[in-house]
Amino acid sequence: MGVAAMGLPEGRGSPPQVAGWLGLAQRAGKACSGDVATRLAMQSGRARAVVVAYDAGSSTARRFAELCRQTNCPLVRWGDKVALGRALGRPPRSVAAVTDAALAGGLVRLVDGGAVRGEARGCSR
Repeated sequence: MGVAAMGLPEGRGSPPQVAGWLGLAQRAGKACSGDVATRLAMQSGRARAVVVAYDAGSSTARRFAELCRQTNCPLVRWGDKVALGRALGRPPRSVAAVTDAALAGGLVRLVDGGAVRGEARGCSR
């Protein structure tokens, strides 16, 4: 289906380790953030999971949900824009992509409580 995980907003029971996984991906050079960079990663097939903040605009959330559905890429809803940006060591971000399969798989399993409904293999075109 593509929409693989729905986490809780940060501060409402979401695993605090999510920020750690995102930070690790960023430090390893295996994450990109922002609308354009994330879309490019998805279109090129590099994105293994996409993270959308809960307070992202409705059009942004819909657009990335549809892109994830079309490309069979796991979608994770997590935190707010400030928390997502902070986890990546960046200013507030609405959306980010993890480009490493192992990191993406771990992130999806962490947020989804281990029940992964979509594999973090990458986007299929």
